[in-house]
Amino acid sequence: METFDIVVIGAGPGGYPAAIRAAQLGAKVAIVEREHLGGTCLNWGCIPTKSLIAGADLFGRIRHAGQFGIKVIGATVDYAALIAHKNKVVTQLRAGIGQLLTCNGVKQLTGQASFVDRNTLEISPGPVAQASLPAGARTPNNTGTEAYATRIVGKKIILATGSTSAVPGFLPKHPRVVESRGFLDLDKLPASMIVLGGGYIGCELACMAALLGVKVTIVELLDDILLLLDADVRREVRAHMEKELGIRILTGKALESIAADDKAVTGKAGDQTVTADLLLVSVGRKPVTDGLKLENAGVKTNDKGFIPVDDFGRTNVASIFAIGDVNGRVQLAHNAT
Repeated sequence: METFDIVVIGAGPGGYPAAIRAAQLGAKVAIVEREHLGGTCLNWGCIPTKSLIAGADLFGRIRHAGQFGIKVIGATVDYAALIAHKNKVVTQLRAGIGQLLTCNGVKQLTGQASFVDRNTLEISPGPVAQASLPAGARTPNNTGTEAYATRIVGKKIILATGSTSAVPGFLPKHPRVVESRGFLDLDKLPASMIVLGGGYIGCELACMAALLGVKVTIVELLDDILLLLDADVRREVRAHMEKELGIRILTGKALESIAADDKAVTGKAGDQTVTADLLLVSVGRKPVTDGLKLENAGVKTNDKGFIPVDDFGRTNVASIFAIGDVNGRVQLAHNAT
């Protein structure tokens, strides 16, 4: 087994800067990623949404260009082309991260890392690695096989596995019900959509869709949207969303009696029935710890599944650290970095 001074699990905005900096300081470093370099931020979060919002904002400006004496006739949106541009941006930046890791001497491993003990990790092929295996070696559930697993030792291990969308179990499992990652993979926008949750992710995607002509309804259980913002800022943002973008916002109400079929998604928000072509679920995030086998290393999690740490990112196990979303503190990319 190869031994490293530091092994980083997760190559998002917390993991890959940690790996690069450690290598620059003289450590022998490996980084393990089961999907794509860049994590949620690059592949299914900050970068793709900003790419699409830039296009939506431009289209919105074109639609109102007449106010400035600029005549634009027949402007339309090719959403598939917007998605293709988004994918190009993501692919280029992902390749750049790979080059940075290589140039700094970080060994890159693709697969699912799981603890054997507090210093030993087993790397089994994840979904990306599985695709490159011979057909006979792939497993039906893409969890990897012993024959293709490898083990490494890390004197120190950094967990930077991030978070993923939380999807309540009461929601119907149907193609018309998606979370943010599924929404960003669509190559065609619906004519109408319901956004369940008025946090920053739900509102961001709602505004983007509304700018491109989608009829949007936001349903938020709490008394207002964007409760992390100051009340005066919330008031201005909500007014803009409702008056300028035409978004219908229902707050203080749960979305209940949700049903989805081949024609539409329906639900009840108080005494109002809401119907749309798509339901976007944006009710929060949960830590990505599946497959890590934290119990083998003695790493503790809290009642929400996050990994508690001190101010230096240390878990209850001296040689194991947790950074970024997985520790449940501030869930922002720059904070992870």
